[in-house]
Amino acid sequence: MRPSTLALGAMLCACGGSAALAQAAPKVPNVQGERQFKLEARVSATYDSNVARTGKVLAAQRGVRQGDYKLAPSLAANIVQPIGQQALFLDGTAGYDFNARNRQFDSKRYAVTGGATGDLGICRPILYGTYSAQQSDLADLDALVIDSLQTSKGLALNATCGRTTGLGGSATIQRIDTKNSVQALRIQDRTVETLSASVNYSAPSLVDASVFFSYSNNEFPNRIFPGRPVGDGFWTESIGLRLQRKFSSRLTAGGTLSATRVKREFVPPGQRDKFTSATYSGDATYRAGNRLLLTFTGGREVRPSERVGKLFDIAETLEASARYRLGSRFSVTLGHAYTDRNSNVDTAAARLVVTDAITNSTFGKIEYRRETLGSISLDVQHQRQDTNLPSFNYTSTRLGVTTAVSF
Repeated sequence: MRPSTLALGAMLCACGGSAALAQAAPKVPNVQGERQFKLEARVSATYDSNVARTGKVLAAQRGVRQGDYKLAPSLAANIVQPIGQQALFLDGTAGYDFNARNRQFDSKRYAVTGGATGDLGICRPILYGTYSAQQSDLADLDALVIDSLQTSKGLALNATCGRTTGLGGSATIQRIDTKNSVQALRIQDRTVETLSASVNYSAPSLVDASVFFSYSNNEFPNRIFPGRPVGDGFWTESIGLRLQRKFSSRLTAGGTLSATRVKREFVPPGQRDKFTSATYSGDATYRAGNRLLLTFTGGREVRPSERVGKLFDIAETLEASARYRLGSRFSVTLGHAYTDRNSNVDTAAARLVVTDAITNSTFGKIEYRRETLGSISLDVQHQRQDTNLPSFNYTSTRLGVTTAVSF
């Protein structure tokens, strides 16, 4: 990371406090001090009318049968073990996906976060590592490759200082390495180093306000082409403001507004190597009585692309949902999500790539939950994607049943 960036992060950290970070910043685990030991066994059975996430012709070229059934058992653990004022924690899920018709998608799934935290004066540092492994989502692949296992390993350090009210601050530094098992996709292997810091002022009866800075360095070490002796990459810098307020017992809302600068290491002739764009996020929840909860989220961000031939995506998202409680055990959720994703074009890739994609998803869920016996839910989702390459346009309908038992 550049010395000027590290210096700015150190200064912001020295101011102390607790704050919401920039939208590009890592999500820090929320670990309480009490001892916990929870296990949950879960089994999901799903029918998907289009697992290929493409049209029929491209699905056939990929050797994918569009309609398929999937069985996904998993075991989740949430463990916190206090040691004096410190604590060790582990939070993770391990499972396996079984597919009835497309057996090439059978794959293990892991997602684990573990580390240590504690109190150090008015600060609470937390050191943690992450590991995940899963089958690549076909919606993120433009090539004919379909059965790639993607793994990610990360290490992060966060420190949050200050009281629940007044001035405070937070800083996080993190590195994540992502690799793909298939040779054709290793060009998208990447290392992401992130530094974020913020200064916060909290007044519970008024507003929580944060000024933040975030820096992310994204390296693709295997993107080596003639005239390019080392891998490709880009970095982003964001500075902005976050406001959060509880207007009443029913309404809570918050928003982030920032300026993000993107700089590429290499560019094809005729393309710009840097630009500055507005990025933002917002969320609101409204509780209408004791039964109805309305939730709204949205945002615009720059993030590394999963697709061969592109470095980054600029994604705009909107989502609205309503959850209605039918008594103490039943609930119904309905919602809609919208994503507009625009990607840069990298002429080093000798293939057509999706640069514009709009996805609409309408979803619903009925859930029955008991504290002692677990839960069972029925999920329905209809999704449609429209892109600049018609072969990648698709619709899919998913119907799933999930049962879970907690110990």
